[in-house]
Amino acid sequence: MKKRQNFTIDEKLLEWLRSYASNESRTMSSLINSLVLELKRKQEGNQHEGGLPKSSNVLKSKSN
Repeated sequence: MKKRQNFTIDEKLLEWLRSYASNESRTMSSLINSLVLELKRKQEGNQHEGGLPKSSNVLKSKSN
């Protein structure tokens, strides 16, 4: 499910995003969704280095 969200963005950055989206034949929303998803996946990948979440690694090292 998608939800409408309002936020502020620098005017020059917004102009660039509009132009970029148009050149790529995409909506600004689709670009933002893709970039946020990529950031989320990178963060989740960093948390699972070595096959275990970071919190599990911390707990495991404290119990040893």
